[in-house]
Amino acid sequence: MSDRLRAQLPIAGVWTAAAAVRLFRLGFQSLWCDEWFSYNLTRKPLGVLWADAVHDAVHPPLYYLLLHPLAVRTTSEVWLRLPSVVFGVASVWLTYRLALALTNRTAALTAAVLMTLSSFQVYHSQELRMYSMLTCFGVAALWALWKALETLQWRYWLAFVVASTLSLYTNYLAAALAVTAVGALVTHWRCYRRALSPFLVSAALIMVLWLPWGLAMLKGGQGVNERRQQGSAKIATVATAGALLEFTVGYWEGFSQFYRERPPLDTIYMAVLVIGLACAGALLCAGICAPVGRGRKHWFAVHSLLGPLFIGFLVATQTWFKEPRYFALASPAVAVLLAGGVDSLFQRRRLLRWPATAGLFCAVAVSLLSYQFNWRYWRDDWRSVVALVEEQYRPGDGLVFNAGWMDQPFNHYVDLSGQKRWPTEHLPAGEGPTAKTVKEEGDRLLPRYDRLWLILCYDNVTDPKGLVSGFFDHRALFKRQWDYSGVRVRLYECRAKV
Repeated sequence: MSDRLRAQLPIAGVWTAAAAVRLFRLGFQSLWCDEWFSYNLTRKPLGVLWADAVHDAVHPPLYYLLLHPLAVRTTSEVWLRLPSVVFGVASVWLTYRLALALTNRTAALTAAVLMTLSSFQVYHSQELRMYSMLTCFGVAALWALWKALETLQWRYWLAFVVASTLSLYTNYLAAALAVTAVGALVTHWRCYRRALSPFLVSAALIMVLWLPWGLAMLKGGQGVNERRQQGSAKIATVATAGALLEFTVGYWEGFSQFYRERPPLDTIYMAVLVIGLACAGALLCAGICAPVGRGRKHWFAVHSLLGPLFIGFLVATQTWFKEPRYFALASPAVAVLLAGGVDSLFQRRRLLRWPATAGLFCAVAVSLLSYQFNWRYWRDDWRSVVALVEEQYRPGDGLVFNAGWMDQPFNHYVDLSGQKRWPTEHLPAGEGPTAKTVKEEGDRLLPRYDRLWLILCYDNVTDPKGLVSGFFDHRALFKRQWDYSGVRVRLYECRAKV
């Protein structure tokens, strides 16, 4: 075996592990609302798909167009999510290449392992959405930009143009790449003066290539004002901190249940993750502040982090887009800087290098295990909700959803089961119901049915004051509650109290 081939064995092993982790239980979890939206849009004829995307699909059309050939042929979650797996595995290799260009082989392998085991990356690699695709094209654009700045070769500038354009056709948040590029140029202007002209030409080409979609979007009536909803600097700060938590030690969505139930196993998980968070913070600081190799490479990695964080923060101050996935382009840079921090501590033989590294990887592993095996961390479990109603439904029952869009993924699984759709109602959501609207709708519904199934999902957003469940608790006879991931089902006897 040649030395060159032997040197590639470690990353080949990591890449294989990345594929295995992302394929594991790929179709186990149900489609949640956003995934159903992707499926429902992409199964339409191409002309209708394009028209809907232009009018109001929130995101650019590339992912939907890519998914269309699958969506018209299958309803299998495994096949529908497979493109995200491919892009997720590719992201691991591309992060390795970026880290190898900016650090050394050991740190690059560490970054690839972190991307492989990251529950944030695995989650979006198993999701029927475009975020693993965005990460893949984004990290490819960062690698090409670094090579272009250093070598001034047009093949790398062309690769940057292609990857950036694909990123922008995947998600508007790819604009963060421009912030990273400008930051790198400004920080080391003396070194990169000759790169200004090719960069401006590349930027102009990207704008020209993206212009057809931009014009179509404006002509179709898609407007930013439709997405505005009480963003603020405070919300953006919390969102940025939450994104960094997700990128460092993993998937935190299930911990809302922890504060209410405090199961013993989750108490252990919480302790491990808090320790891991402290270790990750120390390693990230070491990666950012490390004196070793503190030059253009170091600052390019820092700008690769700051660019997406800045754009994500800016968006969260103005709109409802504040989830960690809207900061996804920062996640490869976090892996690279964490790996650089580990490498820095080991090079300087610091006493805490082993405990800090072990704490980080234990937290990452626990988070990944939680995502795969703890139901509190799963997507909305509509498949189980349909099975429950199918088993216990009686004639005269009615289903009430706390928001209009919640019945759509539910009915998707009803249709797949071959069951005839049950009578469904939904309460007005908007910015949250009032006591008056809840009473009006409740008084209308209670006389119509013998029993009501109240199906609550995202009621922390749609009904933060608990007005809906409070009304039915008062006016009808509560029988039982079932808790599923992301969904609560409450059964009431209507005519017992009316």
